[in-house]
Amino acid sequence: MFGLAYQVHATWTAWRNSRPSAETAGLYADSAWTAEWTNIVDISRKQKLFLLSYGTGEHHYFPTVETADTWFVRTGLLFPADKERLLEKIKDADVVVEDLNGATAFIDGDEDVQDLLVSMCLTDSTANFQIWWRHPLNPERIVCKTNARRK
Repeated sequence: MFGLAYQVHATWTAWRNSRPSAETAGLYADSAWTAEWTNIVDISRKQKLFLLSYGTGEHHYFPTVETADTWFVRTGLLFPADKERLLEKIKDADVVVEDLNGATAFIDGDEDVQDLLVSMCLTDSTANFQIWWRHPLNPERIVCKTNARRK
C-alpha cells in the first residue's frame, strides 16, 4: 500500500510540475529538464551528437540527435551486432550525451562503452545528463570533469 501511495504521489508531482513546450516537441517535461534538453538540441545542430539513452526514439522528434539503432539500450536486450553499431556511433560522434533518466546499468557496466566515454572530455554532469566532447570547443577554457558515476 505504501509503495502504491508513493507511486501515486510521484506521478502526481511529475504531472503537476510538467508542461508541454515547443522545445520538447509538445511532450511534457519539467522546466529544468527542458532547459538542459534545449542546450543539447542546440549542440546537435552544430556538432554530430549521439544520445546514449535507454530509449532510442528521440531522433523522430529531434532529427539532429542521433540515437542507437536498436529498440532499447539495456543488458540482455542488445545482440552483439546491436552493441557493435552502438560502439561505432559513440566512436563517430563529436559529442555523446548520456541520458540519466532511464535505465543506465548497461552504460555504467559495459567496459567497452566506458572505455570510449573516458577517452572523451566530460564537460557537464547534471541530474539528467552527462555531456562528453571528443574535442571540446574552446579547450583552453574547458576543464574535463571526473565521472562520479564510474564504478
